[in-house]
Amino acid sequence: MEGEDSYIGKQIGNYRITDLFDSGSFGRIYRASHLYLPNRVVAIKVMHLTFLGSQKERDDFLQEARFLDISKHPNILSIHDLGIDGMTPYIVAEFAPNGSLRKRIQHFAPKPLPSQEALNILVQVGQALHFVHEQLIVHRDLKPENILFNAKNEALIADFGIAVFLETQKTQYVNVIGSPHYMPPEQFEGFASRRSDQYALACIAYELFTGQPPFTAGHPIALWNKHQNEQPRPLSEFNPNVPPHIEKAILVALSKKREDRYHDVASFVSELLTPVSTTALLQEQRTKQQWVDDGNAMFNTGRYIEALNAFDRAIRLDASYADAYEGRGSVLYQLERYAEALASYEQAINLDAQFAQAYLGKGNVLYYLKRYTEALACQEQATALDPTLTDAYLSKADILYYLKRYAASLVAYEAVLHLDANCAQAHDGKGWALRQLLRHEEAIAVYKRAI
Repeated sequence: MEGEDSYIGKQIGNYRITDLFDSGSFGRIYRASHLYLPNRVVAIKVMHLTFLGSQKERDDFLQEARFLDISKHPNILSIHDLGIDGMTPYIVAEFAPNGSLRKRIQHFAPKPLPSQEALNILVQVGQALHFVHEQLIVHRDLKPENILFNAKNEALIADFGIAVFLETQKTQYVNVIGSPHYMPPEQFEGFASRRSDQYALACIAYELFTGQPPFTAGHPIALWNKHQNEQPRPLSEFNPNVPPHIEKAILVALSKKREDRYHDVASFVSELLTPVSTTALLQEQRTKQQWVDDGNAMFNTGRYIEALNAFDRAIRLDASYADAYEGRGSVLYQLERYAEALASYEQAINLDAQFAQAYLGKGNVLYYLKRYTEALACQEQATALDPTLTDAYLSKADILYYLKRYAASLVAYEAVLHLDANCAQAHDGKGWALRQLLRHEEAIAVYKRAI
């Protein structure tokens, strides 16, 4: 390596640098040997000079060494020494010769890692992370680049450069920093907690079992939006061999709200390792209707990923079960996966042409996709099949209003009120239709009823 900033051949403390091992925006990692103990090989991390313009920047760098010194664990990169060479701080740490998890992922790409290898890594990292959290430390930058492998091929958490101490066991406000592909929604807003690291570990787990992270985008803001608003696709869509209990555990740990994730990382890891033999046997004994009932119950409480899994299990038991496809369509609609939702509803209709609820769902998707004429036809078919289907009349009325067919819309809203006189949404819609028909006094009366 050439240039004034070259450290190769230089002595730092009792170590002589032999070669450059890795480099990035943070600085450089060199391999070095002890002057008097030739069998001791270490890694020396040196920050780029451009990042050391202030005392705060130097303090932030040295803080990593303090965290590593506190966090002594078999699966955390151990620190041997630290110091300042001129104006440049450095850390002497354990040398991890087997590279990073990122390189291992790239080696298997585009395929996922072997399942048992992925589990071993997650268990080791999870145990270390749980230990760190017990010290009230949050890593904040857990990603494949910061997971290294020692000579025994054991996983080690590294790079505590932006870690923080929690003042309590709860959430703490911090500056917005991290790696967007692995950051939970709250970290983009400047909040950090132990469950933030759990989310990052779940992102890594998702990538290990599927070959890709849960969300991708070309800009951090776009990634933020996806982490906040999009549900990750089931892992089994990319890797059918993912065991259901592992898929479920990862998706729970990827919950948007912190309180919906596991209580701690240890619980998450435990769920990943839950024996499936007894559970699988009991699940196989469940009927397709029981799975649909479970799916409906989960759907009604907003547990959409679990509901989707339940409906999929019903379909596996009976690929001609229209109710399961209709339920699946409802979940996919809520997850804003509209093309898939439309396909599920259409499959339900193909299996049962008299399925009014499936026409209702299909009409709702078509309405969202602005295919209004098709949406109206679906809702008319739904009401023809089931004249008591209030939601279909309501959707039909909304579509007619949007198409400026106000008189027909008024009739449809009145049909809803005939079925449910206390439907505030129908009273409100009826008021808008009357207003467009210039029947203002009637509209005011209906608005009052809605209120």
